[in-house]
Amino acid sequence: TEVEEVLDQAKEEGLINSSEYNAMRQQFESLLQQEQVASWFDSSWEVRTEAPILSPDKPDVRVDRILFKEDRVVVIDYKSGEPRKKDEEQVMTYMSILAEMDYVKIEGYLLYLATGSVVSIKTLAIKKKENNQLGLGL
Repeated sequence: TEVEEVLDQAKEEGLINSSEYNAMRQQFESLLQQEQVASWFDSSWEVRTEAPILSPDKPDVRVDRILFKEDRVVVIDYKSGEPRKKDEEQVMTYMSILAEMDYVKIEGYLLYLATGSVVSIKTLAIKKKENNQLGLGL
């Protein structure tokens, strides 16, 4: 599975030891029991991890996981600490940058790894610009 591949690589690179490997594997298996979380690891998605997003007027950012399928984009940010308002603002920033890139159906989520809780960030419904609109609001 993708989880095992990532954990194997982390172990090979010396980032985690055997006991950490086993603990993290159990934690991920527990998270994947949640239907929503499991759907993010479905093979039907085009996946980008640690994906950089460039914007001319915002600092460059890296998103933990971005999923693409047809006209949908899902942004997932993993957090290891306690929930903070700043976390939601961070995902909203990612979503707004994707909206500037003309993605229309954008969803955002925070996944708190310690508790397994998933927080849905307000979905952005963006009207795609018409080709002749020139961004002038006409």
